[in-house]
Amino acid sequence: MLMASAVGAPARAAVPDSAPGTTATAPETAVAAVAPSVSPAVPSFHVKDGALFSCAVGSFCAAVRDPTTGDWKVHVFRQCGSHYLSNWVGDGFYRNNHTVPVKLIGSNGNVLREVPPGGGIVGVDWSAVWAIRLC
Repeated sequence: MLMASAVGAPARAAVPDSAPGTTATAPETAVAAVAPSVSPAVPSFHVKDGALFSCAVGSFCAAVRDPTTGDWKVHVFRQCGSHYLSNWVGDGFYRNNHTVPVKLIGSNGNVLREVPPGGGIVGVDWSAVWAIRLC
């Protein structure tokens, strides 16, 4: 079982007070939150902080914060090949319960990390990872 944790939870900061005699204004444009995704698509599900979930044998499970829901989005990779990540930002974690090594690939195609089969839950900063390659 894996346990979702607060790793990667956004820090909270107080809004600064305006200087005396001035008025605080909101930014002119707002940026909408976008959910992390994978291409080609793989099965995924959401879990709350502290929730337990399984990573089945033959799977590589990767969890990333979903800013549209505030919880963890867990992607389950089973098929060999390259899977390209979009909007994977910040800390998360993975577990390689597959039978093959998995490679985390950077923006220029370099291997950032090779993850052997087995092992436990490992923390990762997804910001530098552009793809996950199985087999």
